[in-house]
Amino acid sequence: MLEVEGLVSGYGSVTVLRGVAMRVEPGEIVSIVGANGAGKSTLLRTISGLIRAREGRIRFHGVDIGGKAMHHIVASGLVQVPEGRQLFPTLTVNENLLLGAFARAAWQSRHALRRDLEKQVYPIFPILAERRDQLAGTLSGGQQQMLAIGRALMARPRMLILDEPSLGLAPLVVEELFSVVQRLRNGGMPSLLVEQNARAAAAFSDRVYVLRQGTVVAEGTGADMLRNETLFSEYLGTA
Repeated sequence: MLEVEGLVSGYGSVTVLRGVAMRVEPGEIVSIVGANGAGKSTLLRTISGLIRAREGRIRFHGVDIGGKAMHHIVASGLVQVPEGRQLFPTLTVNENLLLGAFARAAWQSRHALRRDLEKQVYPIFPILAERRDQLAGTLSGGQQQMLAIGRALMARPRMLILDEPSLGLAPLVVEELFSVVQRLRNGGMPSLLVEQNARAAAAFSDRVYVLRQGTVVAEGTGADMLRNETLFSEYLGTA
């Protein structure tokens, strides 16, 4: 579904990514792991159109999306859940979710948007249905992350990109969120994740790429990565 070849990207005069190649096949959960500063978030931002690639190609469903505007990439079905959730804290849960369908609101009825809320989001996150009239800023960290994912689902994605979804969350909450990502995959929606928690990512991902200083230094199944203690200690800085 997603294919990246020879990607070079960065900020100003600083090059962060150097010839990155990776892919996400239909029905896969793929994780990008690496130490701080490895280029993980830069990779996602370049794929999503927040940063323009200097070299290389990005294809989604066979269509070159490199250099396209962000809203065109979202409209194609590639939707990112940003690091830190980036919610509107003074709006309600329901209002934040409806904003996820902003690009569709111009041509779809309000009834259709609310139908998606009731059939596509609230069944996955029942706690959001219970708190639909609560201000987003008063939710717990885990509930806010659920809301950020729910908002992305309102854009009707064909594939989700998640940037550090477990950041700052308790282990039980992380397990619940990863379970949701797996359920979405089983329903036909693949995901690409950036994760600081490399072991947790490897445990539930089909494949894992390891980034180091803007370059892919290892690739393998999640199970293979978990068995490779040398990889964790050498590239990820963990014992």
